[in-house]
Amino acid sequence: MNRALFTLAALTITTGCHGKYKRNANALGKVSVTVRAPANPEVVVGGPSLDVDTDGEITKAERAQQAAQAGVQVASVMLGTKAQKKLDRAVSSNEARAALKVAFMEDVDSQPLPYTVGEKGKSRLTIEITDFGLDATSGQPMAFIRTRTTIHNRKGDRVYRATETCTRTLGPGMDIPFSGADELVAVKQLADLSPKRMEKVVTAVVEQCAEEVSAELVSHL
Repeated sequence: MNRALFTLAALTITTGCHGKYKRNANALGKVSVTVRAPANPEVVVGGPSLDVDTDGEITKAERAQQAAQAGVQVASVMLGTKAQKKLDRAVSSNEARAALKVAFMEDVDSQPLPYTVGEKGKSRLTIEITDFGLDATSGQPMAFIRTRTTIHNRKGDRVYRATETCTRTLGPGMDIPFSGADELVAVKQLADLSPKRMEKVVTAVVEQCAEEVSAELVSHL
C-alpha cells in the first residue's frame, strides 16, 4: 500500500470509529445518566504455572522446582482469599456505582459538550462497571476498574460506545506499603491491607476512571 492510500485508510479508521457519535451529538439534547455495577469487586491473583513432565522421569531438581511452584500457587490462593474477604467488606458494587456517578457528574459538567448531561433527558448515557477490584498479577499490587459507556438517542438508537480500563498502582502515594515486584509479595501486600485502605484505593481509581470517561466524550467528537 502506498503512503497516500495508507494515510487515507488510517484517516478512515480514526474518523469512522466514533463517526456516528460525531454526526448525532448535536441532536442529543438533554441526556440522562445511569450508572450500573452488576459485578462485585474481586481480587485477581495468578501464581506460576506448573511445569509437569509427563514424558519421562524427572530429576530431583525438577521435582523440587515443581514442589516450589505448587507451594507458591497454594500460598497465592490463600492470600488472595484473605484479601477477597477484606475487599468484600471494604466496598460494594453499589458504593462503587455511587462514587463513579458523583465523580462523573461533577467532571462532565465542565466539559464542552454540544448536549446537556443530567438526571433527566430523553437521550440516555449509561456507564456500566464491568469489573473492578484489586490485582496482583503484574507483580505490582494495583486497583483497577473496567467500564463500558453507551449513549442512545431519543429514538433508542445507540450512537456511542466506548470501553475504559483504569489502574492505580498501590505505592507510597496512596499510603500503602510497597516493597517488591514479585507476584507472591504483591498478593501478600494486598492481603495485609485493611478494609479501610482498600476502600480508599478502589474509590480513588473509580473516581479517576469517571473523569477519563467524561474526557473521552469530548475527545471522541
